[in-house]
Amino acid sequence: MSCFCVGSELHSNPDALNVVVHSREDRVGLKLMNLTHMIPALQAGQMVREVPVFGVLEGVFFQGVVDELCHSESGTLVLSELKTRSQNSLPHPAQYKGHSLQVRVYKLLFDAMVQGSMERHNLLRYLNLRPHQAFGSPLQSYAQKLGILAVTFGELVDHLLSILNFSNLRAVDKLRLEYIHQSSGSLIGTREVEFDEAQLRAELRDYLPFWLGEREPQGVDLENIDESWKCNICPYEESCDWKRRRLQQIMFDGIKKVKFGCSKVEGPALETN
Repeated sequence: MSCFCVGSELHSNPDALNVVVHSREDRVGLKLMNLTHMIPALQAGQMVREVPVFGVLEGVFFQGVVDELCHSESGTLVLSELKTRSQNSLPHPAQYKGHSLQVRVYKLLFDAMVQGSMERHNLLRYLNLRPHQAFGSPLQSYAQKLGILAVTFGELVDHLLSILNFSNLRAVDKLRLEYIHQSSGSLIGTREVEFDEAQLRAELRDYLPFWLGEREPQGVDLENIDESWKCNICPYEESCDWKRRRLQQIMFDGIKKVKFGCSKVEGPALETN
């Protein structure tokens, strides 16, 4: 038996409730109930935080939690992700690349959810949950407070899909990363993230074989200062075959350049007859 916070985190929401859950269906059901409450709030122009997103991309089930969704003054839907940093500076390009991937995947998941692309059987299949499992009495009481007439997990999924399919929410218009200094709490800066679905899906098709253990990892570029720093914090640095082979190749290439390269003579060209 576990205790989960409803809504935002307790430290940021003093009105949050504690709901006791008794099963995996209860645990996931609590998140879905919160989501059914967030969609109408977002439609009404309110800002919502800690928004669950999930779905199938390239044959793999993804899920995550969006920090913030809100409408700007111009009416555009903005997805924001907050990142805290120990250093009072924006991240290296390699770090930004991972942050960018995260928010782009979140957009793709959210867009599919509000555009009616989510399928009931996929949700049940990938989560491996029992649609006929009744919720525990604490969660049923909470559902009644929200006006949700669902007793089983399957009924809740049907209710959620109905809300998503008939919502007037459109796709996310803008992606934003906000970087906060950890010790001072001050804003370091913000970065807007460009979105290209074809490019994102190509990246996922490249990453997925590694994530699924179907291909060997590709090491960083040791000659690129924006990438090579990763080796310093890698726990496998001393036993890394990739780094050993790459350093040997770099040394070999350097020797070849010294041995076979031609030195360049500086100065004006001489005219000959």
